[in-house]
Amino acid sequence: MKRYMIGEIAKITGLSAHTLRYYEKHNLIMPSYVDEETNYRYYSVSKSEELLRQVRTMRLSVLLMINKKK
Repeated sequence: MKRYMIGEIAKITGLSAHTLRYYEKHNLIMPSYVDEETNYRYYSVSKSEELLRQVRTMRLSVLLMINKKK
């Protein structure tokens, strides 16, 4: 299974590494592996697909909330 570093997965998903760390902090997405020595986060393709689904869902929820307020 190919693993991507946080910067690589940021490019793939269009999210910043900062945003990915924020999502991890709030348990919205977790890396598939964290190197204990370097603390580098690694994500698998399945994790990136899961992340993209979650982000799309969150964005849709926000848009729906904004539209309800109008």
